Amino acid sequence: MKYLMKFLNCFLVTIFSFSAQAENWANWRGPNHDGSTSSSKPVPVKFDAKDRVKWKVSLPGASSGTPIVWDDRVFISSIRISDAKTGTGQLLAMCMDRSTGKILWEQNAGSGYRPGKGDGFDYQLDSKATYANASPVTDGNLVVFSYGNGDLVAYDMGGKELWRRNIQKDYGDFCFQWTFSASATLHAGKLYLPILQRNEPVHGRGKPNAPSFLLCM
Repeated sequence: MKYLMKFLNCFLVTIFSFSAQAENWANWRGPNHDGSTSSSKPVPVKFDAKDRVKWKVSLPGASSGTPIVWDDRVFISSIRISDAKTGTGQLLAMCMDRSTGKILWEQNAGSGYRPGKGDGFDYQLDSKATYANASPVTDGNLVVFSYGNGDLVAYDMGGKELWRRNIQKDYGDFCFQWTFSASATLHAGKLYLPILQRNEPVHGRGKPNAPSFLLCM
């Protein structure tokens, strides 16, 4: 699974590096939020591990988030697992050159936050349930990464950290059936992030009347 996820992320970055050149792909599912592009250039419909590949990069670990593109830069989240048994590791924010795949910067974005013994659930960090599920988002001035443990971190385009917060610390531990995976949206200088939790326990996860809300920053 880790190899497959790693390969898919490398391959998708490759495809984005030469398709839809006329516009930026700044968030999950692109400029129209539906996976479409208004570019007049043809998008490849046939490709494999060798055909139409411009470059390929191996990620440190699995990632379920899609890459985003702004001008000459590609951004993606990933993980580097230190100990699969204890679920410890690094949550990574990465930036690559769109033309060559060269890694321009890589930051350890994780705070290491884990829920206590309250109503929340401590989701395991491993190659099958990675915290790197959400897609980054950018407006060309800053890029924001969000992770399954609630870490939300903003960088400038050069990789300098601008601010960070943890949603679980601020609003209580998550109560999802699966790992938190929502991708944020930037619009008119504001960042939006949906927190949609289970209000009925399923297999011991969730809690009655767990709050769901839209966070705007």
